[in-house]
Amino acid sequence: VLEAPGEVGELADALHQMGGQLSVQMDGLRAEGSLLSQVTESLNEGVIALDASGQVVRMNRTARQMLGVHDALPFSADRLPDDVALR
Repeated sequence: VLEAPGEVGELADALHQMGGQLSVQMDGLRAEGSLLSQVTESLNEGVIALDASGQVVRMNRTARQMLGVHDALPFSADRLPDDVALR
C-alpha cells in the first residue's frame, strides 16, 4: 500500500479500496458465469443466448450438435441455420 501525506494519500487509499471491491465483484461474476455454463451444459435441450445486438454469446454443446455450429463465440445470429423447425 502506498503511503503518502494529505490528499495524495487519501486518493491512494481510495484507489486501493476500489481495486479490492472491483476484484471481489469480478470474482463473483466469474463464479456466476461458471455456474451458468454448468447449468446450461447439463441440459438435454439446446440453449442459445443472444445479446442485444444479435450476437450469439452463449451456446451449449447440445445446441452446437443439433445445429452443426462450431463457430467461436461471439458470432452473429445470422450464421445460425435458417431451418424454422430448429428455431
